[in-house]
Amino acid sequence: MSRRTWLALAILSTIFVRTGFTQQTDSEHWYEFSIDGVRCGHLHRALSSGEGVVCTKTEEQLRIRRNGIAVQMRTTRRFEETDDGVALEARCIQAGDGPTRSSILKFVDRTIVITTSRLDDEPTEIVRSDPGGWLTPRAVNRLVQDRIASGADRIEYQQLRLSGAPGTVQRITMQRRLVAPDAATRDGADISCWEVHREGESLELLEWRDVQGLLLESELDTGLGPIRSVLVNREQALSASEGPGPEVMRSTLIEVPLMPSTSERVVTAGYHLRLEGPLGGFDTLPLVAGAQRVRRLGERLLECEVDASRGSPATPAELVDPLYRRPSRALDSADPAIIEFTSRALESAPEDPLERAERLRTSVDRHLHHKSLSSALASASEVVRTRSGDCTEHAMLLAAVFRADGIPSRVAIGLVHTELGGGGPPAFVWHMWTQGLVEGQWYDFDPTRRHRFDGGHVLVALDALSNDEAGPHLAALLGLVGRLRIQVVMIDGVAVEQPRESS
Repeated sequence: MSRRTWLALAILSTIFVRTGFTQQTDSEHWYEFSIDGVRCGHLHRALSSGEGVVCTKTEEQLRIRRNGIAVQMRTTRRFEETDDGVALEARCIQAGDGPTRSSILKFVDRTIVITTSRLDDEPTEIVRSDPGGWLTPRAVNRLVQDRIASGADRIEYQQLRLSGAPGTVQRITMQRRLVAPDAATRDGADISCWEVHREGESLELLEWRDVQGLLLESELDTGLGPIRSVLVNREQALSASEGPGPEVMRSTLIEVPLMPSTSERVVTAGYHLRLEGPLGGFDTLPLVAGAQRVRRLGERLLECEVDASRGSPATPAELVDPLYRRPSRALDSADPAIIEFTSRALESAPEDPLERAERLRTSVDRHLHHKSLSSALASASEVVRTRSGDCTEHAMLLAAVFRADGIPSRVAIGLVHTELGGGGPPAFVWHMWTQGLVEGQWYDFDPTRRHRFDGGHVLVALDALSNDEAGPHLAALLGLVGRLRIQVVMIDGVAVEQPRESS
């Protein structure tokens, strides 16, 4: 169970940075966070200036429960620029129950020097060309304030990412709603409502702002329930972080009554996938990848066939794509600890490539003896040292050791059917595993399961986890969480008879 509960925290960490820096540039502001009405954290934003430097700083704290286990995350962002808007330095520090991670960006001429550090490793430094066209926090503030004050109906700009893929840009689009729901805590003729769309994300955020552009409230409608931030005073904001937080794991489960509980023994399976509510990322599901084939039956209905014994041919582009081979910050396959682990795992290994890959899969499962819920997208080198993590860490470590052995790899994101424990029925839960390119075929490898792979999986997305990506496409999957329904129609070649509806 603990290996398969990663998605909620990763998604929420994506959601709660949506307020960005778009804020009025005076004094400080406090916000409380809630999920489905349960308070779960706060955000503090402050602006200061002195000696020709303007500093925008945000401090954010989030607390949730994953299957009863409390998990918390703290994120601090700091951006320094000159009085006339020249970027100087930015940094992002993320801390929680796992190791602290940091990114420091220094702007030198037309380049960005990015230093990242995780755990107690030596910092990693890369130099990236400044993509240009993005606005500093204070420039964003002024743009939003001026456009709202002038009565504009649409606002567009680009901002720089400080985490995920630091140094890359993201386009933000704000569209005024002429007819909009009232804010939960605000009313008045001078309050405007905006739909905010962030590039690469499937759901739109609603924001309520005053005539000066000050953010009063925001709401995101997700399968986890409404996720809301509200402008409050300091005491209210801090008290929102004191409780146990909402339980987010259970709301992401998909129960399928006719699915056998022994799903790890299933080789082939057929499913109907139906989406309820907005389309979200439903139209981007992969058609052919690894063990899975998909046929579209309607705008909101897919037929999915899984055969765990097979792979799928790589495209000509995938066969030569360096993103599946070279190290990245997440899959740091050149790290000495990864290389040493791979070498030990393959001692006396057979020459058959598929059998070597299977040896690595079982070695990863044995190595991670502490199945922790506190990790959130730790790098492979962190995982091999701490020997701790859930399904995300299993998948990322296996992808890294594949690359260390010369096997191109990527991570697979989707659902797996599993026993839940605690008296609950089996269900599909959000999950991550690995795909390896072996002799021209993409095969699925799940280091948390008994066999290499089985029919109890549904694939939703793929990611090479390169340095140029912001993460495993979590924000693009928000439209599916809590809204996807699964019906089993075939198990190992035998049709599953559906119960008749009562008249």
